[in-house]
Amino acid sequence: YMNDSVLIYSLSDRLSDINNNLASSIKIIPTQTLISRVETSERKPNAVIFEMNQIDRVLDLVQHTNITSENRFICIGENLSVDNRIILLNNNIELVNSDKFSELSSSYFQLGLGKERQKVLFLDDDEDQIAITEHILKDAGFSVKSITKSEYILDTLADYKPDLLLLDLYLGDVTGDKIVSVIRKEPEYRFLPIVFLTADTSLESRMLVLNAGADDLITKPIKSDLLVASIKNRIQRNLNNQVFLNELNPNRVYHKVNVQESDLQKFYQENIDNPLASIMWFKVNNKTEIQREIGYSGFSKLCNTVCSKTPNTNPAVDFFSKIADGVYVIGFNTLDEASAIKTAEDIKSWYEDNSYTVVDRNYSFQMSVIVLTNIPQAKDHDTLLQKAESILIESNETQSEILKLQKGIEETRFYTIKSRLENMIKTRDLAWQFYPIVSARHEEEEIFQLILNIDTDSSIQRFKTIEYINVAEKSGLLRVIDRFALERAIRVIRSGIHENSPPKVLLNQVTLAYTDRESRAKKLEIIKQLNLPKDSLYVQFHLQYVVDNFEHIGEIGQQIKQTGIKICLGSFDYSSIAWKAARKLNVSWIRLLPPSLEDKHLFDAENPNNIASTIRKAHVLGYEVIAHMVDNSSLASELLKANIDYLQGSYIKTPVAISDIFNK
Repeated sequence: YMNDSVLIYSLSDRLSDINNNLASSIKIIPTQTLISRVETSERKPNAVIFEMNQIDRVLDLVQHTNITSENRFICIGENLSVDNRIILLNNNIELVNSDKFSELSSSYFQLGLGKERQKVLFLDDDEDQIAITEHILKDAGFSVKSITKSEYILDTLADYKPDLLLLDLYLGDVTGDKIVSVIRKEPEYRFLPIVFLTADTSLESRMLVLNAGADDLITKPIKSDLLVASIKNRIQRNLNNQVFLNELNPNRVYHKVNVQESDLQKFYQENIDNPLASIMWFKVNNKTEIQREIGYSGFSKLCNTVCSKTPNTNPAVDFFSKIADGVYVIGFNTLDEASAIKTAEDIKSWYEDNSYTVVDRNYSFQMSVIVLTNIPQAKDHDTLLQKAESILIESNETQSEILKLQKGIEETRFYTIKSRLENMIKTRDLAWQFYPIVSARHEEEEIFQLILNIDTDSSIQRFKTIEYINVAEKSGLLRVIDRFALERAIRVIRSGIHENSPPKVLLNQVTLAYTDRESRAKKLEIIKQLNLPKDSLYVQFHLQYVVDNFEHIGEIGQQIKQTGIKICLGSFDYSSIAWKAARKLNVSWIRLLPPSLEDKHLFDAENPNNIASTIRKAHVLGYEVIAHMVDNSSLASELLKANIDYLQGSYIKTPVAISDIFNK
């Protein structure tokens, strides 16, 4: 290739040092002059590269239509949090780790160029609209196929294999959201970009199509530039994110690093029935510290030197592959479990005990190693391989010890759920239900609790929603889910304003997401500026998280209340610390742990901490009390006798749809 065939703008002056092959193609440019340079230059850059610490400025830039429709933004970095990865995905920004970037050629930056025309399938029952849209898209270089009958959509998708589906929102007796729901049930179309055209500009219509699984909605009359830019953007985004779409091919393993998959799979397949086969992953833990001193290229040379001197083992290594600088995978086919652990310890010790001179200084490695043994027992090997790589890339839990990869059902289940949950978050494929909370005094008064509801396709293994919540809590994803819940609640409330019936919505939040003063103030200021109706938004913090962050909750509670949001303390367990937490958090409600008639002490008149006395104390302190999971009339009756304020549960009222909220 020729380097001058590619032009790359870099917003960071150090990124050009990482890739020697592309050095002459990379032009350093200040962020403040990027827009003017792109607009006035005859030649457009193939990509704009930057580092994560520049993301705020970049997000301002990508709002500029001329840039986002013509150029690719690529963030160079590693060890990004899930929140930051989602920010990049949602703004059509690629993520490339530094090791991969150091090996890229110019062809990577010509993605989509010189290929056959991208294909758009257009579904509309208006022949005039078809003619106009086809003319616009064909002039822009797309191949277009149009159909007028929705019943042919699946057959046409299978035959034409479009890069994007464009369709009208209203097609005779069928609405487009129903069609999208059908399409999304087909695994091969789960990530197909779908864009709607409609003359309906209401927020309700936008929510309708986005909830059904569409990617964008463009209003009529059509603006040619906007239509073309949106379609290009959605197709390019789908191309760029192919690495995340492992569900399109269930036989493909998505690796978080650039593993030589064919070598690893070949070794696995050759030893699938061999109980003496083992796979070991080695990672240099002090990679960042060394890179800071000798640079990326210096570290790469150091790794090559160390690997070239790796001693012979007994038995000999059957398989060795470099995943990236500082990350290696080794396979043996004649070791039992104890021998594999001993061999891994020996190799780890050799790496750490030897040092090498670079630029007149000695460097040695600090290593982690993960060992997978007895391959025939590893039924879900894809999940286990992914777990090894996740640990190596995303955590430090193996800093000082050897981690033996377990093959138990529970562990495999955990990482299967985590992998699916990550995909749902990346694609915003999260479903929600509204559970009514009914006032015991005013039958017409209802609050709707927003709760995650995951119901996976019956063709794959199913897990309960509570399992996803537990995994999200353990893996740090719960904060992301809670952020989506907040966005969802606000959209529902604002939709209700248009219906002259704004609902009251309660949603769960983790206290940890509010402990940072600056981000908390920014989030609450945004909510305040929305001018939501009074008493429409309620947040619930569970007692466990409140206790874990006790030093922050007084300030958190005060600032939230100033925003006009009411606070509920969930999982209230009648303890003294629960009362202390409620007072410090400045709550309006307490939500009791699920009561049961079998817990006789809760309804014992002689018990000073029974439900009735708890409710009386709460009322004195100015709190209202919610009882949930009320599933029978006897329990409901006892709670009403105790003067409960609100009831929730299957006996009281089942979950409702959005339309039922507005039409209650």
